[in-house]
Amino acid sequence: MEINWDKVGEQAAELLAALIRINTSNPPGNEAAACGFLKPIYARLGLEPVLLGPEPSRQSIIGRLKAQKPEGEPLLLLSHLDTVPADAKEWSKPPFAGAIEGGEVWGRGALDCKNATAVELTALKLFVEAGHQPRRDIILAATADEEMGGERGVGWLIENHFDLLAAGFGINEGGGFSVKVAGREVFLCQTGEKGICWIKLTAQGPSGHASTPPAETAMTRLLAALNAVMRHKQPLRLTDTVRVLVDQVASQFGPVARVAARAALSPLLEEYALRRIKSAENRNLARAVIHNTVTLTGLKGGDKVNVIPGEVIATLDCRVIPGFTPDQMLAEVRQIVEPFGVTVETIATSTGGEMPADSELYRAIGETLRAHSPQAILAPYLMPGGTDGRYLVQKGVKVYGFIPLQMEAGEKEPIFRRFHGKDERVSIQNLIFGARLLYDLLVRFCAR
Repeated sequence: MEINWDKVGEQAAELLAALIRINTSNPPGNEAAACGFLKPIYARLGLEPVLLGPEPSRQSIIGRLKAQKPEGEPLLLLSHLDTVPADAKEWSKPPFAGAIEGGEVWGRGALDCKNATAVELTALKLFVEAGHQPRRDIILAATADEEMGGERGVGWLIENHFDLLAAGFGINEGGGFSVKVAGREVFLCQTGEKGICWIKLTAQGPSGHASTPPAETAMTRLLAALNAVMRHKQPLRLTDTVRVLVDQVASQFGPVARVAARAALSPLLEEYALRRIKSAENRNLARAVIHNTVTLTGLKGGDKVNVIPGEVIATLDCRVIPGFTPDQMLAEVRQIVEPFGVTVETIATSTGGEMPADSELYRAIGETLRAHSPQAILAPYLMPGGTDGRYLVQKGVKVYGFIPLQMEAGEKEPIFRRFHGKDERVSIQNLIFGARLLYDLLVRFCAR
């Protein structure tokens, strides 16, 4: 079947725009409306869609293209339908209008992550229409609640209906975008993500009128404890993902820059290597993938300026390198703050994980990419944030973040910088690029 890719791009853009027009800002989510829109499309492809969720408004949609005689483990194509909120006053176009202008689709979710829903569905539609027979089941799931942790989405599905998501391999958000390294295009495939340890710190002390303060209050105790936490130097923690990434990237540099890049893997030289990164944002990203991080995200004390509060609370967002557990992170923070009389408790935790950069699916991604861009490099990537993939990794699914997005002419920053930002948008050419790569990947990895 000869494919008209310009027409595919138009159809993918219309699909994405329609999804954007369904406001699924989380909170509150309301993903059921988007599932209702997708259900007849799934049905026409023979995917036998089911809608499930803990509440009528918080639904996920799952469909399956079945293999007659399966010869391999199923492949899961995963995306999420909820988005972060958007303040229309900050945008140059309405964030939920789904405008298609200047060869781009505008709106909240255009990159995170309704574009993944659109290109995965488009690729699978092409696979079916071309008459390919799958040698393994292909599961297509668009889920709820990822932006608020996934407990009402993939987390709930795994607890109640894991049989519908059970797969050997998965394609998810979190990677697939390209960056320029020494003139070469490097596509980052997410093979790991950090764990989460959200912590609540509480300090108590005497309350009273602020005009006669005691020597020590709940606030001074908490501030002293927080100062100690923030001054604590997190040691270098390396993963296989980062080692391979640094080696592949460094190989593109000249001799001096190559040595400097690999210095990031040395406890004695890491600060030197990080200082060589000119962009502060890129430097922070590099630091985050080789260290545990602890970020102060909230402070709550009194609500009257002349009253000393008897209790003060702080929240910490700790991100944990795979191989280091949330319990270890909690113990580390507790050891630092308890001498100040501050108590510690967890709000939420999840364990990080890594996938091998040499699995059957990872190799297929690399082969497909090179068939399109012979000079391109596929490199593994550790995501400092979190995705729904973490739930599946704990169940043994090999999940890779790979929704292809290419840097375009004139762009100076990687496209992922637009995620969650104002004027979020994606080009139709990038929708074509993503759908084309995923279609070819399905043929390579799943067709009989």
